[in-house]
Amino acid sequence: MYPDHWSTGVGASLIRRVEQELRTAGHTDAYVWVLTGNKRAIGFYERQGWRADGASKIADEGSARALVELRHTKPLS
Repeated sequence: MYPDHWSTGVGASLIRRVEQELRTAGHTDAYVWVLTGNKRAIGFYERQGWRADGASKIADEGSARALVELRHTKPLS
């Protein structure tokens, strides 16, 4: 949404902080849903160590078409 802020390191800093907060809260694994075809987001998460685990779901809440999301997971230990 804000291309001027892409590839500045802000997103990586934020995701590392979220991962640390989850660890502090006692979580050992985390997951995030990413829209199929969103290559930029998928690449971002994969560079941060997240991996698609094969799970998917359809998100069609009020949209004109069904949107498929893929789950990416990461061990936090």
